[in-house]
Amino acid sequence: MWDLVVSRAGFCRAPPPQLPSEAPSCSYIPVRSWSHGLSHRRSISCQAAAEILSLPETKVGIRNFKKALKRPVVYTNTLTSRLAAVDSPQELQKVLSEAEPVLNHIHLCAAFHRASVLARRPQLTPREARIISSQTIPNLITLVRPRVQELNARAVSTVAHCLGVVEHRDRDLMSDLGQRAEAIMADFTTQGLANTIWGFAKVGVQPSARWMDSFLGMVHTKLHDFRPQELSLVVWSLVKLNFKVAPAKLDELLQHVSASLDSYSAQSLSMLLWSLACLGHNPGQAWLDDAVAQFQGAKLRSFTPQGTTQALWALSKLGYQPHQRFWDSMLHHISSNVRSYKGIDLATALYAFARLDVHPSPKVRALLEHTSRQEMWHLEGAHLANILWAFAKLDTLPSKRWMLKALTVIYTIMPSLKPRDLAMVGWALAKLRVQPPRTLLLAYVRRVEVLAGEFKPQEVANTVWALARFGLQPSSSLLVEFFVATDQRLSSFKPVELNQMLWALAKVRTTPDKPWVEEFLKVTFHKLPDFSGQGLANMCWALATLDLHPTPAWLYNYVNVCRRHIEAGKLSAGDLGVCVQALQRLQAAHGLQKVDDFLGDALETLGGMEVADQAYTKQQLQHLASMSSMGASSSSRAQGSKLQALHRVVESALAEVEVEVEAPPPGPAPPTADVLPQEVVGPHVSSSTCLPEGEEEEWEGKQQQQQQQQQRR
Repeated sequence: MWDLVVSRAGFCRAPPPQLPSEAPSCSYIPVRSWSHGLSHRRSISCQAAAEILSLPETKVGIRNFKKALKRPVVYTNTLTSRLAAVDSPQELQKVLSEAEPVLNHIHLCAAFHRASVLARRPQLTPREARIISSQTIPNLITLVRPRVQELNARAVSTVAHCLGVVEHRDRDLMSDLGQRAEAIMADFTTQGLANTIWGFAKVGVQPSARWMDSFLGMVHTKLHDFRPQELSLVVWSLVKLNFKVAPAKLDELLQHVSASLDSYSAQSLSMLLWSLACLGHNPGQAWLDDAVAQFQGAKLRSFTPQGTTQALWALSKLGYQPHQRFWDSMLHHISSNVRSYKGIDLATALYAFARLDVHPSPKVRALLEHTSRQEMWHLEGAHLANILWAFAKLDTLPSKRWMLKALTVIYTIMPSLKPRDLAMVGWALAKLRVQPPRTLLLAYVRRVEVLAGEFKPQEVANTVWALARFGLQPSSSLLVEFFVATDQRLSSFKPVELNQMLWALAKVRTTPDKPWVEEFLKVTFHKLPDFSGQGLANMCWALATLDLHPTPAWLYNYVNVCRRHIEAGKLSAGDLGVCVQALQRLQAAHGLQKVDDFLGDALETLGGMEVADQAYTKQQLQHLASMSSMGASSSSRAQGSKLQALHRVVESALAEVEVEVEAPPPGPAPPTADVLPQEVVGPHVSSSTCLPEGEEEEWEGKQQQQQQQQQRR
């Protein structure tokens, strides 16, 4: 007869020796004989039957004992193996429900691990994914919550890793896991440390500062035991948790990494570079040289599209310029696999090319353009904005077919565009000198008006500049929203953004209100030394165009900054000419002697520059000569005689100009902008909505007209 025995994990029936250890967990065992062999086991067997049937022990007889033996009983020594071998979420649910009375922390650890494996299967169906997220994981959380304090280090890391895989956020459970992990931190292996912090990062739950200190201390202690993949996971998780690591600790970690860069896989190296770029920590030229040297041969061929583009993005963010041999192999690798690239990969790659000022060959550019056009309807607004920004930054106009489809997609997804996307799209189209159809422009303006209060300083400057390039007059309500949004934040504007904002307002002949102008002049007074030569020219031209007269103190500061730029060679002939023209108009209201002196010196300097390199045109020199005459009649006698002498210098310069070139427009060239890409991936957009009929032909005609104008220029 087979005896029923009691174990710590529950009740199990010992199989005969000839049965394999993988015997099914649920079986029915017949009773051979009850007349002998029960004296020693009688009390144990009755107690077991009583607990199985939930009956008082005194009521257990032979009939109830037979009934208890026919109940399905789980073999606990094979339960872990069964959990590890389940092939579907439904089977995992069934095993858990049958074995619930005898589950311990080891079984739960195996169940969580198997759930994470099933969730990552490539052949996972949507129905199975729903079962895992809505049934399996909540059921496992219910089972493990009262047993958290019993979990060992391996079980804690397994549970946290599983929750990260399915991205199931349970703050209470993660908090309990964190407390348990802190108590047994010394028991964690390097893999356990990496999996635990990765789980916290994936579900977006920030551990306490004390927990992070304990974790980083343990990482430092076991640093030499970490494998490359584990170390890259730790750094990646710190970035996702927005945890600032001391530069000294990062340098120590990178020093350990540099000794084993050859053993890093493509994915680990890409993750590490991406993390360093996000942290804003530059490891140095020598370290980056060693890292870039890994991008060759079989390791380069093992890079996925995401890994390749993330590495390029990181190098561009770190300001590292690889050698030409690296670009040759990288462009060859991209062109060989470009058809497997997704929209976000294409956007990231083109952004990196633009940041590093790398112009792909015509063949590679054609492949990127063709693939991005095929992926156009699957692109998010941010990705499409990044691609347009990259083309504009590289000063590369896509084909007419590509641009028509891009404008159609933009028109379709316009209601979902964010302020950043609107600013980048507008800036890119204006930079490429593409005049969109009127229907698209109206939809663009309406979307900008809806989100006007959410624009950041750089986005405001780029958008106003783009509207000016499109020849659109912003509505009064839009300007009010922009002025209200920027009035108290003008101090946070960069010089190029202040320059763009005022230039665009002057281009559309829109004068801001008095408080905004006063705040603008106050902010620019302190930031004038940081302006470039073109920025000084643009701002002075815009003030003169809008008939805004700064205070004498502002003009004195402006003149001093211009003098320093002239001495440093930062003011070109064109920029200096624009400054002279605009200062003549701004000076008329004040009659400041110091400004008159600067104008005289500037004209003398300009005359010498033109005689030397003939950079200015005959028409522009004639305009300056007439300005010199006007300045002589309005200034003092001494200054007038000086300007008359300079008038003769300019006339002599005109006589020496041999080649006549068509004069540039009086307004200076618009400034450029730099907008970072967005890495967040969201749902794809799929639609077949197109622009209204007739708009496509109108756009083609305008494009041909613009190309003819560019050829004439």
